Amino acid sequence: MLRPLLIGLLLVNAGLLTAHLSGSARWLDGDGPREHEPERLQRQVNPDALRVLPLGAPPAAAASAASAASAASAPAASGPAAAGVGAAGSGAASAGPLLALRAPAPLCLEAGPFEPARLATVQRVLRTAGVPDSAWQLASAPAAARHVILMARYADAEQLQRKVGELRRRGVAFTELQASPDIPARLLPTLMLGRFADARSAETALAALQVRGVISARVVTLEARPPASLLRVADAASHQLAARSATLALPAAQAWRPCAVPAGAANAASAALQPPASASRA
Repeated sequence: MLRPLLIGLLLVNAGLLTAHLSGSARWLDGDGPREHEPERLQRQVNPDALRVLPLGAPPAAAASAASAASAASAPAASGPAAAGVGAAGSGAASAGPLLALRAPAPLCLEAGPFEPARLATVQRVLRTAGVPDSAWQLASAPAAARHVILMARYADAEQLQRKVGELRRRGVAFTELQASPDIPARLLPTLMLGRFADARSAETALAALQVRGVISARVVTLEARPPASLLRVADAASHQLAARSATLALPAAQAWRPCAVPAGAANAASAALQPPASASRA
C-alpha cells in the first residue's frame, strides 16, 4: 500500500529537480539577468559623472566637476537616452557637495584664568615643550561675581557639619567654601548660599532666605581680583597639547577644557528663591 505512495513521491521530486536544473542552465547560458561582473558594469548609467573630490573641496568645485562630466558624456547619447543622461548629470551636480568629505573641525581648548605671573609660567612651559607662540591666543577672563551670601564662620568642622545638616533638611542649596585667591582665610570655614554680580540681587536673595528662616546669613562683598587671562589653543590636537602640557599640573578650576563662547556675567543660581519649606530658623 505504501509502495505506490513512495513511487509517486520519487517521481514528483525527480520532476522538480529536472525543472530546477533546466532553469539554472538557462540563467547560466545568459537567458536570465546576471548580478555579477562584468554584466553589472554594462548596465551602469553615465558612470563618468561620478567624481571623487579631495577633502575640503568647496561645494562650487563639486558642482562644476559634476556638470563638466555630464557635458562630456552627453554627446554619446541621443533622443530619450540623452534626456536621461542629462537628468542624471544634473542630479550628480546637485549631489556633488554631498560627496565632498569635510575634515573635522579642530579641537579648541582653553585653560585659566591665570594671573600675570602664573600666565608667564604656563607660557614658558608650553614653549619649552615645543608649542609655538602662534598656537595660542589670550582672552580676558570674565569678571567673577563678587557679592556672595555666606553663613557665619564656624569654630570647627563639627559645627560646620551640623549646619550642613540643617540646611539640607530645609532644602537650601549651599557650597562649602575652599581656600582660593578671592576668598580670604578669615571667612573660613563657612558655607556659601549664592554668588551674584551685583549687590542688589544678593540682598534680594538674602531677604528670601530670611523668610525661610535662615537668619545667620549675610552678604559679603569680596575684593576685586587682579586682571586674569584665559589661554586658548585653537588646534590642540595638531600641537599635541595634552602630552606637552602634562608637566603643568593645573588645578581643576584652571585645567584644559573645551573653549567656551564668551557670555555676559550671570547671577549664580541660588536656592533662596525656592518656596519656604519651614518656619523654623537656621
